[in-house]
Amino acid sequence: MAGIFHRISQHFQEAAEHRQQLQASRQAYISALNALAEPGADVRKIVASLPPTNGIAPADLKTLDADTFRKLAAGMLHDDSLTQDEETTLMSAATALGIDPARFSTDFPGLFDKLLVARVNDGRLPTLDSCGIILKKGEVAHMEVTAHLLKWQTVREWQGSSSGFSFRVAKGVRYHTGGTRGHLVSKGQTLVPDDTGTLTVTSLRAVYSGSKRALEFAYPKLLDVQVYSDGVRLSVSNRQQPSTFTLVTPDAVAAVINAAAQKLM
Repeated sequence: MAGIFHRISQHFQEAAEHRQQLQASRQAYISALNALAEPGADVRKIVASLPPTNGIAPADLKTLDADTFRKLAAGMLHDDSLTQDEETTLMSAATALGIDPARFSTDFPGLFDKLLVARVNDGRLPTLDSCGIILKKGEVAHMEVTAHLLKWQTVREWQGSSSGFSFRVAKGVRYHTGGTRGHLVSKGQTLVPDDTGTLTVTSLRAVYSGSKRALEFAYPKLLDVQVYSDGVRLSVSNRQQPSTFTLVTPDAVAAVINAAAQKLM
């Protein structure tokens, strides 16, 4: 009988020790994650020595890793610039935390656009192997997006006012994300789709190719870029009225236009 009680007691003791080990392992991992998210942390060193994840439920682990990566990315992107070394470090952290870049659009809304803007601000513009327009000699295509060209239409009721973030294209002006921006609506009038096509941003110009119209915005003639939460408005010196487009990625488009235009100055 004494032997049975001894075995039972030993079993409970072993179970308690196992729980303590799991709790210690969990706390060690959480501590490492907290250190990873600290400003100025040696990300590569911490990532290379992350403790095991024993004792952490898969769903809980996914949340902890995602929160840490979100904080780490926010810290690196706070100045809207990302060097190649910083990007490599950030991606290595994502891999270590089990975060596939395919999850960026679902689990981290807006992160892909912020990464693109930050790369562009670092002077690293994307390039396309092919695009929908005929390029001039020496011209490079940087991005191509679906765009809806808008026109003003008078309405009979109050629609509310709104404004966008506007900047003049000038040497040394770096594009910044964030801030409060209105939608493309104005008192007494509203913007409605007039044409659908593609906006191609190159090293020399932005070109809209639609089913009804084709427009070119050569950078030497580009005066102003106004960015909204859902589109951009481009003003050029050789055209009296600005052209307004709705886009899925207005920040990225504005950043690439700005950076490409400055390279010509």
